[in-house]
Order: sequence, then C-alpha cells, then structure tokens
Amino acid sequence: MKVEVVSKESIKPSRPTPHHLKFFKLAFLDQLAPPVYVNVLLYYGQNDKAKKIVDTDTRLSVIKKSLAETLTKFYPLAGKIIDDEFIVECNDEGVDYIETKVSDGSLSQLIQHPNVPELVKKFIPSDPYSMETSSKKLVPLLVQVNVFEDCGGIVVGIRISHKMADASSLTTFVNDWATVARGIASGDHGEQIKDLMGFKPSTLILGDEVLVTKKFVFGSSKLAELKAKSIIVKENDYVPDHQCQPTRVEVLSAFLWKSTMVPSMPTNFLRNVLGISAASIVMNNTGDGENGLYNYPKLVGEVRDSIKKVDADYVKLAQTTDAQLIAFEAMIQASTSGQAVMLNFSSWCRFPLYESDFVWGKPTWVSTAALAMKNMVMLMDTSYGDGIEAWVHLSTKDMAQFERHEELLTSIFT
Repeated sequence: MKVEVVSKESIKPSRPTPHHLKFFKLAFLDQLAPPVYVNVLLYYGQNDKAKKIVDTDTRLSVIKKSLAETLTKFYPLAGKIIDDEFIVECNDEGVDYIETKVSDGSLSQLIQHPNVPELVKKFIPSDPYSMETSSKKLVPLLVQVNVFEDCGGIVVGIRISHKMADASSLTTFVNDWATVARGIASGDHGEQIKDLMGFKPSTLILGDEVLVTKKFVFGSSKLAELKAKSIIVKENDYVPDHQCQPTRVEVLSAFLWKSTMVPSMPTNFLRNVLGISAASIVMNNTGDGENGLYNYPKLVGEVRDSIKKVDADYVKLAQTTDAQLIAFEAMIQASTSGQAVMLNFSSWCRFPLYESDFVWGKPTWVSTAALAMKNMVMLMDTSYGDGIEAWVHLSTKDMAQFERHEELLTSIFT
C-alpha cells in the first residue's frame, strides 16, 4: 500500500484570534501530561451518502474550510506551545495539514490487514513514535487526510499534543469539527461551538528500547466470560453482589495487566481531565494464593476500587494540591528502582468518535496508532457490538512473550 504526499499547507483560523486571547496558560493537569502526541484515525468508506458529494475535491474542500472555521473556537490549536513556560502562544500560525493519495490497496484491505498497527503509521503526520521536545515551540495539532484512489475511501489522521487534550476533549473537538463540516456543506455554519477557556514524566516515554504496537480484539462473548470469572466477593460470601459487577474495561484491564506482567517480572473543553487511578498487587509465581499470579478476581477488585476513587473530591484535590504530582513521582521512583513494573491503561471506550459525520456518513472504523510510551495499553470500541480493541505498546522482547501467553491466545477474537 503506497501513500504519496500530494500537498502540504497550514490551515489558519477563518477569523483572527482577539489580541486579549493571545496567551493560553496550560493548567496544572496539562503540565503533568507526558510530552507525546495522541493519535486518532477516522476511516470513511465511499457509501451512497458520500457519492452525493460531487467529487473528492469537494469533500477535501469541506474538510479544510470546516477545520479553519472550527479553529476560530479552538484557537490554541492554531498556535504554538512554549513548553518551558507552559504557555500556548495563540498566534494563528495555523495547523499543519497534509493531503495524500493512497494506491495499491483499498480501505477495506487496510482495515482487515493483520498488521494494521504497522500500516496505519503512514496515515498520520510524522512518525508516531516521535516525541515533543522542549528545544523549540511545539505544534499542538497536525492533520493528514488520505484519499484512496481505488475505492474513494478517506482516512482522516489527527495528532494532538497530550498537553492540549485528552481523549475526551479530543472527541469534543472532532465532533464539533464534523458539525461545522455538515453546516458548511448544507449552506450554513451549523451549531455554534463553545469557546475555550514543570513536570515531565519522561520515564514513561520511549527510551532506547525498540517499541512494538499490536492490536488485540476481544469480542463481547469473551468479555462476558471474563466478567463471570471476576466476580468480586467479600470475605466468605460467595453470593454474587450485582453492585460489585465490574465493567468490561475493568475486567479487560486486569486481564491484560495479569498477562503482560508475566514476561516483565524477574466535558466540553480542550484540556486534560485526567487522574492517576493507580492499583497495585504483589505478584509471584506460586499459583493462586492470596497474592498469587492468577488471582484474577482480586486484581479486578484492585482496579475497580482505584477507579472509584477518582471522583469530584479527587479532581478538586488534584487541582489545588500537589497530591497527584507526589503520587506520580512515587510511582515513577518505584518503577525506576526496580521495585515495581508500571503498566498504563487508557480507555477510549464509549467516547462518541463513531458519531463524527463529516457530511458523508459516520466512520466505518475508528482507531488509534502507535504511541511513544512503553508499557501502554489503549482500549477502544470495536466498530460492531460491545467488543474492545486493545492497542498494546511493549518492548520487542516483552511483546514476543506476551503474544505467547496461553490464556491470551484463547481470549482474543479471530
């Protein structure tokens, strides 16, 4: 599959940003975010609705015009991040925008390819394993629109600085962009979009290790099976407590944690709303004891309890004290000292990215791409049913062992 760059340009806001909004201060939680780009790809087939748009050039024109219009509201994305000062200079320099043509393959072939995480690297701007650096002003947003010559399909690849957005606020931006596109195509501007209002966890980022990203799909039946295995009991009461039934994200996170640790052992605004939901468990190689390696219900309970702690009081504490920074530093210290192995999870499940209709219908598939963070697992909805795709980022050595895990092989969807 060949991806050839056709054009590169900078998309500026359709209206200038007022002078009094020239500087945008990154909030505390934004400053804590790792210096990486978050990737999302939206895959659109050439359906009947798309054919009503006159031609590909018209579709691309709608994408560019709506992006320019949307940037007038999300104006920091058209500026530059002055990393050392944790400030965004809202100078309207614009968003890096690339258009490509794709030959020797169709959209359906791409989606169904067994090594899709490797292929989709071509459909986002710049190397997905690249990181931000503090040696220059950072670009908050990059967009690459890929057009398939054989089938007329389009893949919109988006890279956004994690310091500017998390998965939730990225979803808000994408859906508002799509709303503006529908308005432009119909002759109006659609709904109005709401105006927007010294620490680097570098040990979480890819170092000298060679990182591998692979996708593992878990169907709804397998997730139901994992839920059945993970019933959380209290003391000697083995009657299932429906109030304690874990979610599919909780059971899959615990399952992947258990499987991955084996080889490792000897809101509507553009910002980060994230918290450290940390769970820990002592793991050994002796079986099913109190802290045994395969005590799955206990591990699910640890994950569930840690997530429940992230409530309104937690967010307030994180914003007004150094509690989260202290917790983050403690975890990193434990990891670097060899006392613990950190495995990081991020769930994008239930975020309405599949609702992003840029006039020609909703996406056939939504995915992420490789991320420059080791020991990272990103969970995303499948395009059908209640399944989950797990995008796992591990070192080459750990991935080779992880893929051989017997229980994993019997759980993934094929």
